[in-house]
Amino acid sequence: MKRATCSEARGFTLIEMLVAITLLAVMAVMGWRGLDAMTRGRERLVDHDQRLDALKLLYGQFQTDCENLARPEALQQSPVELEDGRLLLVRDRREPGLPGAWQVVAYRVENGAVVRAASPPLDNRQGVQAALIALRQPGGGG
Repeated sequence: MKRATCSEARGFTLIEMLVAITLLAVMAVMGWRGLDAMTRGRERLVDHDQRLDALKLLYGQFQTDCENLARPEALQQSPVELEDGRLLLVRDRREPGLPGAWQVVAYRVENGAVVRAASPPLDNRQGVQAALIALRQPGGGG
């Protein structure tokens, strides 16, 4: 008896299917790890951008405070004090249509963050002295 032979291929063998599935699984794991790394990198960049924005805001406010320091002659003392990890500034607070005033501003580092505290506008040296005393206290103004 003669056997009938079929010249057409009938499909994939089990070994070929297992190799294909294994390759797809390896590629999926590599893709997932790449996507995970990109997501983590983006989260770090967003956090870094937020901290940079806060620093820019701090530098801008500090620059404004320094540009508007009170004149020592008018204040009859230095407008800058640095003591115990705290920076105290007395700045001119002039607004159009209002009489001139001073404002006492304190910068300090608290729990790793820079904290800015400010007094309300003051129109006399006694008010400035009282604000300086209040802002010198631990946690003063904050």
